[in-house]
Amino acid sequence: MSDEKDTQPLSIFSQRDDLGDEAIRLDADSPEDQELRALFHRWSVPETPASLDSRVIMTYRQQIFSREGSPEERQEIFMKHCSTCQEEFANKFSFCPV
Repeated sequence: MSDEKDTQPLSIFSQRDDLGDEAIRLDADSPEDQELRALFHRWSVPETPASLDSRVIMTYRQQIFSREGSPEERQEIFMKHCSTCQEEFANKFSFCPV
């Protein structure tokens, strides 16, 4: 995650203004839209807490390990390697199935 701060205010109108379609621009100039646009220009995005990254990582690891079991509980599966086609195949096969 990046430490760079995005200083641009968020706006729901940025894509609409870039279109250049006069009908959309006339519709966007209603008093309610002007008021909403002014509100969005004044709104500042709050800082993200420093603990957010660690909380997200911790939750992700808990979900992954709860599905797969802990790293100590997982078993490695032995695979054979075919010298002809260079593919791996399960140990239960006596010859390369490829």
